[in-house]
Amino acid sequence: MNLPCFKRCRAVAIDLDGTLLTSKSQLSSRSCVVLDACIKNKLPVIIATSRAERSVRQLLGNELADRLSLVMENGGMIKGAPPLSGFRKEIIPQEIVEQVISRILSL
Repeated sequence: MNLPCFKRCRAVAIDLDGTLLTSKSQLSSRSCVVLDACIKNKLPVIIATSRAERSVRQLLGNELADRLSLVMENGGMIKGAPPLSGFRKEIIPQEIVEQVISRILSL
């Protein structure tokens, strides 16, 4: 395998379920140590998940969730944490929701 040589990592992006969390949907002590080290070294950590914010906060705890950048709801909600910043939430318009439901019910 021929991998590029990374001199300096600029960010860490990681999936939540099946990657960062254990099989019991818990954050291991090892993962906590690594996340804390990244944060202390000002390395942005971006967590990606299909979960809603409430679920992410229950799993990670509010203190840790506030220190991480989060891409939630399959990209529908994005929250940056230092050194990144920003917030965005995309809501599916009611008209489209109704069309999708109508189409599903017609199957």
